[in-house]
Amino acid sequence: MQKSFPLIESLIDDLMAGPGYKDLSAEKKTAMADKLRGHIEGLIIESFINRLTEEQAKELRELLTSPEALEEKFEVYAATIPGLAQDVEGRIRREFEMLKALA
Repeated sequence: MQKSFPLIESLIDDLMAGPGYKDLSAEKKTAMADKLRGHIEGLIIESFINRLTEEQAKELRELLTSPEALEEKFEVYAATIPGLAQDVEGRIRREFEMLKALA
């Protein structure tokens, strides 16, 4: 089980405490949380990709064989692309609101 960002962990904990999930076994909650992390990571990557210029996308493609360099580049883009962090956070929160509504 890999932990991610505090915001995501907080939202997962909140969701797992809700009526649709609170009675699941610890094992099932852990499995569900891992799946949610993977899903949210996909949303984050999609949000990044949608905001990149062609040149930035090319730079990322060149770094695909180096996970450390790729992660560093993502951090640079997150800090330098205006509004990106807010867009990602908003998308994550909306996703969890939809998941809560389904429970």
